Amino acid sequence: MEQAVQESYTNTLKPWHGWISSAVFKVVLKLVPDSKGLITILKGKDKNNDDFKKELRTFISLLAPLLEEIHEVLAVYGIDIFKSA
Repeated sequence: MEQAVQESYTNTLKPWHGWISSAVFKVVLKLVPDSKGLITILKGKDKNNDDFKKELRTFISLLAPLLEEIHEVLAVYGIDIFKSA
């Protein structure tokens, strides 16, 4: 799980973070639970695996178009390329 979080951060947020934010991320990375722990936290107490998977698929299907729209708006205004110095 830690490797997936590190790769995601490196590919998405790190280019826009300065040295302070990057240092904070390294500390926060130590708090990332393992895969099983994360699923337990996200699933909650009263849900079974099938219900959780269904909710997760619904969430992703709703989130993807919003992220695409955000990227389009950033590109229109030319602010999709800003990075921290």
